[in-house]
Amino acid sequence: MRGVCRDWNDIFLSMIEGTFQYNITNYDKMIKIAQLPVRLRSLLNLTINFNKMTITQYNIDRSLDDIIQSVEIEIDYIPMQIPPQLRPSNLKSLRYICRYQTETDVIRQVQRIFTTEISNGLKVANFHFSCPSTITFSDYPAILQSTSINNIQVSGFRTRHTNVYLSGLVHLQNLQTLSLYFIAIHHDDFHHFTQNCNSVRTLNINRVTFGSTYSITHFFQDLSQMKSIQKLNFGNDPILVSLYSIFAIINALSSLTDLNINCTQDSDIDYQLLPPITNQSLQHLHFPRNRQSQKMMCECYRFWNVNSNLRELVILASNITYFQQQPTHSHLLCNTISFEIVSGDELEKLQSLNMPNLKTLSIYSYDSDLVLSNNHLGVLQKFIDDRCIENLDLNEITPDFNSFVEFLQSVTLKTINVILNINAFCNLTNSIATNYSLQSVKITLTQPYYVEYQTYLDSIISVLNNNHYIHTLTLPEPPSIYSIHMNDEQFSQMEECLKKNHQYIQYLSIFTKRSTYKKFDNLLDQLLIEH
Repeated sequence: MRGVCRDWNDIFLSMIEGTFQYNITNYDKMIKIAQLPVRLRSLLNLTINFNKMTITQYNIDRSLDDIIQSVEIEIDYIPMQIPPQLRPSNLKSLRYICRYQTETDVIRQVQRIFTTEISNGLKVANFHFSCPSTITFSDYPAILQSTSINNIQVSGFRTRHTNVYLSGLVHLQNLQTLSLYFIAIHHDDFHHFTQNCNSVRTLNINRVTFGSTYSITHFFQDLSQMKSIQKLNFGNDPILVSLYSIFAIINALSSLTDLNINCTQDSDIDYQLLPPITNQSLQHLHFPRNRQSQKMMCECYRFWNVNSNLRELVILASNITYFQQQPTHSHLLCNTISFEIVSGDELEKLQSLNMPNLKTLSIYSYDSDLVLSNNHLGVLQKFIDDRCIENLDLNEITPDFNSFVEFLQSVTLKTINVILNINAFCNLTNSIATNYSLQSVKITLTQPYYVEYQTYLDSIISVLNNNHYIHTLTLPEPPSIYSIHMNDEQFSQMEECLKKNHQYIQYLSIFTKRSTYKKFDNLLDQLLIEH
């Protein structure tokens, strides 16, 4: 950042909105930040990790006080308090890291760290336990009386889950985000919390355990009482979650917009016993990316008996009938589908798909050997042109290279993301350079390819000089050029091209394996091109 900004004047610095996140975890990082110009330091949102390497230097050099907004405290290395010199008014995030303490020590330490003065300015309180322990939030009145804390995160001990008692958090009237990882939840306590918590908007739960009398069904019944939830992320393998519980949550939480179930669903289900879905708020529903879960999610769509607000659907070619035969199905507002096929011939089924607002299409298959032929791409192009599809993702299925080059010359897409086995790099870039509907292109590889270094550069320059509609370009360089550096003439050619076209380019990634090549990176930075 220092190199980028060296030649900027105050006009450009003042145009930057927001701040840059930066974490200080050791002595060297602290020294480097302290040496930055004051104006540049003001653009940083610093997190400092107080440990045995940083605490001594912090007590010597106080120049960073004004921009430290987040603190991590590793209790094993420093006294049990925040350095008193640090201004509480600046502190927005505090992370307590506990490794080897007893439960009595934990209570005493948290009470000393999370004082009333500190807690009243905090936005985020984060507790990380690397040892078996218990945390009962009712023991910490300074935290519960805070009017500013809106985000609580608790990460427990992975091999023996940390006991967490949450009911005290109902006193935090502004708590909006709660994240629980590797903890043990207790029935009566969690039941009381869900019955009385009316502020949480986002709930993240992963790898929690339950008491012997507390089943996953009871847990979801308690969750259904949290009417304020808008986003729920739940991942808890190997516990099985039934569709009955998922449907109950969707129907009970009328404000729910995002539901991500990242664990296995119980396949023992009688679909005839499932109730209709009446939620019109839900926009995103995600199950794990495996065929069984995706098939179950596809089955769920037909249970909506109101107009759905889902923006993305996963449709299996084998389960497409509902969307073909129902001209007034509940998901007409959907603008994105992921379409799973077993063979390329199943792309024909897209033509009868009733999705009038569709803009983004992703094609995938669990058959890694499946290749889309010229005929398959012809069917796909007709569907894209007829429906005015703007974005195509083929990153999980490989098209025949020569057929794809022909497809790319004329298809009317704005964005394409594809995985290829490249055998003629110039043909590929010529197609990109002459298709003026394209705005964003991302190519990844199935296997290495060969091209001369100068040819690689010339092809990229041709794309950037000839197609000014392209603002995002990601191309994989061949392994044959990994060890080659640009000479001065080649760098001048790239520099001339980029300076002439930089106003059109937002993102350019053409040397993904060349992280040590700083000269080209610095050029992109100076031209404000992301990479």
